[in-house]
Amino acid sequence: MRPWAKACKPGAAIPATCPALPCLTARRWPGDPGPDLILSGLRDKIPKLSVAAGDKKILLLEKDSVAGTIESQFERVKDSNEVKQLLRGIHEIWTTNTAGLQKENVIFTNKIWPERDRSTICSLDVSTGSFWRVDQ
Repeated sequence: MRPWAKACKPGAAIPATCPALPCLTARRWPGDPGPDLILSGLRDKIPKLSVAAGDKKILLLEKDSVAGTIESQFERVKDSNEVKQLLRGIHEIWTTNTAGLQKENVIFTNKIWPERDRSTICSLDVSTGSFWRVDQ
C-alpha cells in the first residue's frame, strides 16, 4: 500500500501535521468518473430488476461518499437511446446517500426518475427510527 493511501483512507482521522496532506480520495482520478459509473450500474442492475417479481420496480443507487452527485451523473445519460430502452423495465430510480450512516446514523433518499422532484428528499435516522421528509 502506498504511504498516502493508508493516511487518506476514507473516514480515517488525519492529523493536521500529516505529511500526506493535502490528500484526495476518489473512485477514479484525475477527474470524476463521468457517465461510465452510472451506465455500468444501469446496464448491470436494470435487466435483473425488470424481470423480478413485483408490482413496482424501484432501482436504488447508493452514494457512499460526500463528493459528487448521482443526480448530476444520471442527468448526463438519461436521454440516450440505450438508457431510455433500459428504463422501460422499471418504474422509478431513487438515490440512497449513506455517506452519513457510519458517523451520524442517517440515510438520505431522493427520487430522481421518472421526474426529479426535490419534494421527495427524505431522511431516516437509523438509531432512533425518526423519519423526515421535505414539506410539500
